[in-house]
Amino acid sequence: MPLHAQSVSLKDIEAAHERIKTSVMRTPLVPLNIEDSKRKIYLKLENLQPIGSFKLRGACNASDHYLLSHFKLVCTPQVLETL
Repeated sequence: MPLHAQSVSLKDIEAAHERIKTSVMRTPLVPLNIEDSKRKIYLKLENLQPIGSFKLRGACNASDHYLLSHFKLVCTPQVLETL
């Protein structure tokens, strides 16, 4: 099935969390203080990841999902340092 046609369930999200939790840092949500905003706005500081990008989460999830289903290997911080 093409990626654009897939639905993401809570079970999918929880599985992704389990796959990447040892490979990525937990990053904070911080409030963006805009005085005249009618809504609270929060920034997710993914720039605090070692590579400075949210893409680490997706890359680890995709590679771990593929590797776990094909080779039973895991993306670890030590492996990422060699890339």
